[in-house]
Amino acid sequence: MSDKDEIKEALIHLLDESIDYYQIKESIMELYTVFSRLSGISGEPLGGPRKRDILLKEGMAIAPDLAAHCLFDIMRTKKFLQGVYLGIREAQKRFPGKRIHILYAGTGPYATLGIPFTTLFTSGEISFSLLDIYQESIESVKVIINKLGISDYINDIKCCDATSYKPANPFHILVTETMQRALAKEPQVAIARHLAPQLMNRGIMIPQNVYINLAIFSVQADSTGQRKETEIFNTPIFELSLETVDNPWDPVTIKLPEVKDEQARLGVLTGIRTFGDIILKKNESGLTVPWMLYAFDHKKIPGALTFSYQKDPLPRIRYQAENNLKNIQLREGYRPFTHIT
Repeated sequence: MSDKDEIKEALIHLLDESIDYYQIKESIMELYTVFSRLSGISGEPLGGPRKRDILLKEGMAIAPDLAAHCLFDIMRTKKFLQGVYLGIREAQKRFPGKRIHILYAGTGPYATLGIPFTTLFTSGEISFSLLDIYQESIESVKVIINKLGISDYINDIKCCDATSYKPANPFHILVTETMQRALAKEPQVAIARHLAPQLMNRGIMIPQNVYINLAIFSVQADSTGQRKETEIFNTPIFELSLETVDNPWDPVTIKLPEVKDEQARLGVLTGIRTFGDIILKKNESGLTVPWMLYAFDHKKIPGALTFSYQKDPLPRIRYQAENNLKNIQLREGYRPFTHIT
């Protein structure tokens, strides 16, 4: 079986809603095996020395080895691929007879959310402009393109900061997956704010929506002794989408209900709709694991929290409690949530 056939087979499996987790994992490994063999860049293991990330003006760009490793975030990869596929199909409906131009910002060394679709669509149906801040990633993608013989799909391939890129040609779809949970650290927001306004009218952005919500969880042990979280409060903080990308994201104050459950915890949720009905659910990915702000009981809960979004130099959500909680302790090191005292 050729490399292109292996990629196509893996992609078809990953687009199938009926396959189980182990089949998903097997298909991801097939993609990784082909991409790592063609490019010579490994996404594992991460236990040894890593290349340095690059601090941009509005976020951190993760190094090629870690970007390659993101392929192993199983459900994240599957659901983003599904979202891109549905986005292409929708774009073909919105722009009938047009060659769909996809701008993919932050390709990493494999261009995982782009190259596989050259096995399902012809070069007359889709084309790509591919961007990454790392020359190593761009060279890797070029090697893969050349070895697969798919250069006729490529409009542009460039090593650059996507937040300052000026596309030479109109594009129908923007794909960027440059984020961590709660839109912290990486430049997803900055890239979307720069490139989304340059989309063609009725164009598509993937992911379609990123939701940041505040939730209160009741944490109880079930009959087997396993800890189980139940949401007892959930309300939106911010949303990133084509409809909101130009919003200033002014500070948002959220009043919190009185909670008497001493096992309750307060956390921030990240929900991602890649496209249509494809949603990356809570705990399915490292992107959607709740970020617990602090533990509290009903005697410590603030009456309200005010949230704001800091864009630079490291994006993060900041919050301030209505009443001063002096006993809040945050973990040392990088903190995407900053408590304003």
